Amino acid sequence: MKKEKLSKSELDTIRRIIKENDAQQTISHLSYDQIEKAWNNIPEKDANKLYRVGESSHTPMRIILTGLPDNPSYKSKVEKAVFKSFSASLIEIAGKSKASGGSELPIKVDKNRKKSDQAILPTSPPDTEASELPIKSTKDKDSELTSIPSDSKGFKSAPVSKEIGYSELATTSVQTKGFEPATAPPETKVPDSPTVAPEVEVYDTYALKNGKVGEEYSDTLDFDKIHPGEKINDYTVDGLEEIGLELDSNKRLIKGMPKKAGDPSQNYEFELTVRYETDNAEEASRKKISIKILPDPKLMWKNLEPPKESEDRKPHEYKKLIRLKEDKNGKERLLIAASKRGRSHAHKALFRDDHVEIEYLKELGWSVLAVADGAGSAHLSRVGSQIGCKTALKHITGKLGTYDDELTTKIKATVKNDDIVSDNRDDKALRKLLYEITAAAGYESAKAIHEEAGKRRAEVKNFSTTLLLAIHKQFDFGDFVASFWVGDGALAIYSESKGVQLLGVPDAGEFSGETMFVTMNRVLTPEELAKRICYAVTDDFTALFAMTDGVSDPKFVTEKNLENSSYWDNLWNNLQKAVFDTKEDFDTKLLEWLDFWAEGEHDDRTIAILF
Repeated sequence: MKKEKLSKSELDTIRRIIKENDAQQTISHLSYDQIEKAWNNIPEKDANKLYRVGESSHTPMRIILTGLPDNPSYKSKVEKAVFKSFSASLIEIAGKSKASGGSELPIKVDKNRKKSDQAILPTSPPDTEASELPIKSTKDKDSELTSIPSDSKGFKSAPVSKEIGYSELATTSVQTKGFEPATAPPETKVPDSPTVAPEVEVYDTYALKNGKVGEEYSDTLDFDKIHPGEKINDYTVDGLEEIGLELDSNKRLIKGMPKKAGDPSQNYEFELTVRYETDNAEEASRKKISIKILPDPKLMWKNLEPPKESEDRKPHEYKKLIRLKEDKNGKERLLIAASKRGRSHAHKALFRDDHVEIEYLKELGWSVLAVADGAGSAHLSRVGSQIGCKTALKHITGKLGTYDDELTTKIKATVKNDDIVSDNRDDKALRKLLYEITAAAGYESAKAIHEEAGKRRAEVKNFSTTLLLAIHKQFDFGDFVASFWVGDGALAIYSESKGVQLLGVPDAGEFSGETMFVTMNRVLTPEELAKRICYAVTDDFTALFAMTDGVSDPKFVTEKNLENSSYWDNLWNNLQKAVFDTKEDFDTKLLEWLDFWAEGEHDDRTIAILF
């Protein structure tokens, strides 16, 4: 099949899709000519044949480019699929453009956050002077930290800044040349008996609504579309039995449970024939109608193992359950975590990029939660997420052991009448200590990842990961929770009676799919680290949540909905039925729950819950 040239409207559509999906603006600057060149580089069989979009449909790319659906959520997923299938060739063109002296577009920056060439972290007593962390920035100040030697001698812990104030958190015609003179017709033989009247076929078709294998189907035949203007009497429909459907002729209803999907090369369509009679017609008629039966998307996903020789192997699943001491009311709280490889990774024989760690310091009463989502585009992100969580957990548990008494004193001094006073001296003192415990944990995680990159002589961006941390302890005056949040996902305190309180702000970039990673220079400044600390005191709560976007995206759809209590109510009710009402094996049930189906959402899924 000859590859067709892109039209102006198709080029404009591609430009828009690139702009909305190219998180790092790697190819957003390409011209029409370069996009056309990239299109020409794609093999004809890929450009003109079928592209896999979503899980259940195959649609020609050219149709996608000009006829996107109205559903915003599905439209976004379709556009991302187009971008992924087209981007490899575009990136190649972009690389050649750069090599030949083309312009390089900078990465978009969050205007509300500062950039820094160097990362500075306070970790020692406030009376010592701050020194700079010797990390040289790359050409772009917001790019990943550059690698350092494996011995990491230059990566020094920096002292605490003198004061850390409160910061607000804020898809043919036939041509005749003439004719011969009429001649006498040939002699015909009269039949001995009348013949059956031939069927008159109506060739234009109409389509029934789509069905899906394994889902109940029902649709009513529209006689006006089959034979307009006349009443249809007796009729039958041929071809239903093959699909697994049946006809209720009295109700003109086609119903049943489809058992067979259509041929992908035929756009999943089956052809049915309606045979019928009308009052005025002397001959029987028939009408071709079509029905599209899509496959069950769940059955299309493969569960493949990564090659045996793959390094940095990681289990596809993880679960853990910790029972806490009974509280003052005699209520036992539980701390559970579960992480599961996403269908998209299983289909491609890849490892799980997410990671989670939880711990309970029984003697002190502190619980610690750490959740990380390795970037899908970074081939060692599963290592980065693991290093990030383990390093943060070790740092926090060590600091809580050292500063428990001091932290308790500062918490009590800050809390007055069960309210948090956020603009006084006590608040600043508490935040300064939380900086030492939680923000420093984020810094130490970045440092450890940086050191690993140095040992491997690899770029730090290959280890990119988000990091969400939370600590909890119950006091006589209520429950205290503090957090540190870099990236997307969700951290929140949920109460069935009071609603939800987010423990920070998710990092959403200007472009679809863009987020922040703990290894970024602009995250590792004292001001930025301090801004990411959040704490809260509550007299009671239902659950403390930490989750990656593999859970938050399908459950909340948009980040704005994270502030909507009704979404949290739905999540909690869902978890109660599937997990908590079982009264046993909560970690196993939670791991099973992570396999929930959400169309277009097949990322790794990780969640930690204190309830």
